[in-house]
Parts: sequence; C-alpha cells; structure tokens
Amino acid sequence: MLVLPLLSPLCSKLLIIAEINNVYANLALLEEAGFPAPDWDWVWNDLLEMTRRVTRDQDGDGEAETIGATIRQYEQEIGPFIYSNGGSYMDRQAAGTEVTFDSPGTIAALEFVRSLIHDYGVAMPRQDRERWVSGRLAFNFTGSWNLGGYRDLVGDNFVWDYIPYPRNPTTGGRASRLSVIGISVAAGTEHLEEAVRFALLTAQPTAQRGFLRAGLSPVPVRLDLFDTPEMQAIAAISPSAARTIQETLSQGEAVAETVYPDMRMQTIAVEAIAAILIDGADPQIIVREAARQMREVLAEVLGR
Repeated sequence: MLVLPLLSPLCSKLLIIAEINNVYANLALLEEAGFPAPDWDWVWNDLLEMTRRVTRDQDGDGEAETIGATIRQYEQEIGPFIYSNGGSYMDRQAAGTEVTFDSPGTIAALEFVRSLIHDYGVAMPRQDRERWVSGRLAFNFTGSWNLGGYRDLVGDNFVWDYIPYPRNPTTGGRASRLSVIGISVAAGTEHLEEAVRFALLTAQPTAQRGFLRAGLSPVPVRLDLFDTPEMQAIAAISPSAARTIQETLSQGEAVAETVYPDMRMQTIAVEAIAAILIDGADPQIIVREAARQMREVLAEVLGR
C-alpha cells in the first residue's frame, strides 16, 4: 500500500492511497482440487494447471459451474500479463510517441490468456462477483479496493487470499497494474468539506497528469470513506495482502495505466483485446490491425 501524506492541515485525517490489481485466490477450492496455496513465485503454467483441475461442469450442460479464472480485456487485468512478457501498448506509459501494441511480447501474452478461455475453457472474459462470493471461482483478477468488501461478502464461507500475479515462465518477470489513486477520509474528520474540495481538485486532468509523472496512476481519484485496504487493516483481511501490495510497489512491479495522446487509441486497443478474449479471434491478426489503426491516429495527433 502506497500512502502519501498531504502537506496541509488535513495530514492527520486525509490519505492518498494507491490501489493495485492482483489476484484473489479461493484456497478452499484449490485444496479441494488437490493443490496447496499457490507458491509466491508461481508461474503461468501453474495457473493453467490449477484452473484445468478446478473447472467443472457438474450438471453436464456444457457450461462449467465452477470456473478457474476471470480475466477481462481492460489494461488493469490483462496488462500485467503483457508487461511481464516484455510487451506494452506504447513505448512509454505516459507521453509515448510510438505504438508497441503489436510487439511479440504483447501478442504472445494475449495468445496465452486466449488459450485459457477458448482452448482450455478454464477462464471467462468477464467479472463474476456472484460466482466468487459463492465459492465457485478459483482466481479472481481484480483490485485491492475489493479487500474490505470481499471480506464482508464472503465471511466464513471459504478461505481465500490476495496474492501476486503469476510470474512469466520465460522472462521470470511479474507485474501488476497501479489502478487507482484514492482519497481516503477518516470518518468523523472535522475537515470533510475541505477534503471534498481537494478530491474534486485532484480529479482534474491536469492533476492526474501530475500524478502520472510522479509514477502514480492517471485514473481519477475518488473520495472513499469506508472501503479501502488502508482503513480495513489489510493483515486482518488476508494473510498475504499486505505483502502482496508492499512488494509489488517496492520491487517496481506496479505499472501505471497507459496514457495515450488520443483516447481513440485506447478504445482501439480495448476493442481488439475484447475480440480476442470474448470472441476468440486470432491475436496475430487482430493486434496487428489494431496497431495499424492506432498508428494512424497517432500520426494525425502528432502531425506526422
């Protein structure tokens, strides 16, 4: 957890909180399938093996009631696979001038995740909160902002933990998406009106660009009074949550969202990955065409 104190009278009451994407693991479901909790340095192959064993079509209708993983097309969830394989969307996360979306590392990462969904049938390209809460989902790829909510929703139904993304078996790398910079206001603060004004100020695009230059996230901040890991005592929620967050940040594995010169480029990238994960399209074809379109937009913006 990255917490930045503010140089204002609110220092004792107001915190800026960095939240990141990693993995919620249903340890009870894994144990039932014969697996211990994933090793800290687990790899993509481990994810495949575990999800294959866990996924079950119990009523024979052709659709698995218990599924291995949920991974969506958005950078916050798919990005860590791309980053750890040496891929990227642009040559820099901010102020990039070259499109790198069609690099071999990006394509290979998308081929792996596509195979989980369409070749092996062990993952879904969408979130499924109900399946997670009911204990029928092994790996839920989402952010640390859900720690408090999941603790309350799951209760004692099953044992789970918050762990890092699996390492890339070829590069040995691991990554996470630095997803949200949140404003956390202590309940009962005497400076609530000032805190709200600060939150509105820092949600402006110019302030967001400043956050990114400092290595933080460009995603607009939010006023979050109750459900943040910082105020929920991470260690009491999940045995590995504190270590996951701290090591991800301290070891340089957290990557901020790509900021494009034109938002049309982001739309092209997201729609291309959706075609791969949801429709099962060929990553080689889809990504190269998307990169071509992104370069056209970039040339227009830069006046090339």
